[in-house]
Amino acid sequence: ILNLEPGTHLTLEKKIVNKGTINGIGTSDKKINIKGPKGIESTGLLNFEYTDFSNFILDEYLIHTFDIANSSFKHCSFSEVNNYTNTPLFNSNSLITFENTVFKNIKNETALFSLFRGNGTIEIANSNFDNLKGNNLTFGTKNNWHANSPNFKIRNSNFNRINTAEIFINNITTEASNQDNVLEN
Repeated sequence: ILNLEPGTHLTLEKKIVNKGTINGIGTSDKKINIKGPKGIESTGLLNFEYTDFSNFILDEYLIHTFDIANSSFKHCSFSEVNNYTNTPLFNSNSLITFENTVFKNIKNETALFSLFRGNGTIEIANSNFDNLKGNNLTFGTKNNWHANSPNFKIRNSNFNRINTAEIFINNITTEASNQDNVLEN
């Protein structure tokens, strides 16, 4: 078990391979900061609260979870991500939950850019997507490209400044009291 204390600052010069548990539990006034350029591959558990992930230049995924019970991100942010390959930010064969999370200033220069990919389940609640840019933005995959798309449940989340020619969405469910604020099927 690796426990990251509130206020911890990490720079990932090389990919982290997690086979146990990483708990990064910050507080609203003492956030944990994890900066790239590399990401995390995990067959173990990932639990983060009040953690800012930033400055990633991806040639692979940001978070890649394999067959694990779940991963959780609460009050986290993912920002300043530049992806120059055809890989997703999150690749999962398990359950990943995002609650009160911000995805901001994420850019991709390739033909297809998947935010989420794999055979897992993605649940997003009360989160914000802002300033996402790419030629084609996908939630999961389209047709037979790369992998099956995850199952999505998005509740009460906002999408702003999405700059793309096309958005592909597969197996997505939305719930909200105000449907104007949620990406629909």
